[in-house]
Amino acid sequence: MFVFTLFFVAIFSMVTGYIMYTQIGRSTTMAMPSFIGDSELVAIERINEAGLKLARLNPVRTTDHPEGIIIDQNPRPFTEVRRGRSVVLDIAESVEQTTVPDLKGIEERFALVTLGEEGLVQGKVARAFHPTQAVDSVITTYPPAGEEVPKGTSVDLLISRGPRPVAYVMPDLLARNEQEAREYLSQAGLLILPERKKVNRSSLVGKVIDQEPKPGKKLSPGEEVKLIIG
Repeated sequence: MFVFTLFFVAIFSMVTGYIMYTQIGRSTTMAMPSFIGDSELVAIERINEAGLKLARLNPVRTTDHPEGIIIDQNPRPFTEVRRGRSVVLDIAESVEQTTVPDLKGIEERFALVTLGEEGLVQGKVARAFHPTQAVDSVITTYPPAGEEVPKGTSVDLLISRGPRPVAYVMPDLLARNEQEAREYLSQAGLLILPERKKVNRSSLVGKVIDQEPKPGKKLSPGEEVKLIIG
């Protein structure tokens, strides 16, 4: 009988201990509620009702959610936390919109002023040849003109380097007379640097006997060509 009593007491103690452990555990932890989608006031009220604490509100600039709505939280919803845990909430803050201005054809320095007036900032700047746009003028922008964007957005600019220079291939001018060589090079917009040199044959007088650059080299208008004239 005594042994049975001891056994019963031991079993009763184990069961009682388990019940107390589970009840205490349940009373100190909870599933984190979701506050996403609530307004600020509703979220704060629900935090207090759940026995939690608001650590801070983080304003997040966004155009995807109405202003004043909770868009994220930490800890995440439905995770197990201790009662009294602090919660950090991200709350949507409205962003003022503006329109990307049409800067095509405007000189770069004036385009930057216009961007600033619209609450926009200069982004990346690239340069390219363009057959009609003047040097240092805007060819296009990204985002494109007319697009609605948040103020503070960076706008990339493509700036003109002017028309692409025409490339000429240096011809073989050896044995040509000076006047003919000059006319050809002048039409190509090249600068002629003549130099005289004595020759032993009368047939070479007034003719090109050497040149620099040599035949076949590509030249752009304004480059220099040295002609050695007999």
